[in-house]
Amino acid sequence: MRVLQVNLHHSMAASAALSVAMRNCDVALIQEPWTYKGEIKGLKEVGGELSYSKSILYPRTCILVKKGFQILPLTHHCSRDLTAVKIKSRVVGGQGRLFSDRPTFHTMTWNLHLPGSWKGW
Repeated sequence: MRVLQVNLHHSMAASAALSVAMRNCDVALIQEPWTYKGEIKGLKEVGGELSYSKSILYPRTCILVKKGFQILPLTHHCSRDLTAVKIKSRVVGGQGRLFSDRPTFHTMTWNLHLPGSWKGW
């Protein structure tokens, strides 16, 4: 599983660049996504599933997982600054082939945004 972490700084152009970068990645941990009216924009072209707290008007974190993975959003752990998902995947062989007889892995993935004013625990 190839993972990318990026801060988009609420930028439309950065969201477009991420769409291109996702050709070589499976999961993106995103801080400060581009939002409009409470919805994250600019990432539909990638395909897959976008997880974030839908109850927050302007979320500061999200996790984008491409098609081919099963995910379980851990919504009870999500907030404006935290997104969590459980990703189920299998071992992949040469040329990206998925082997059904290989073990399944469950990966807990957390994405935390710490704003500049954050002073620590």
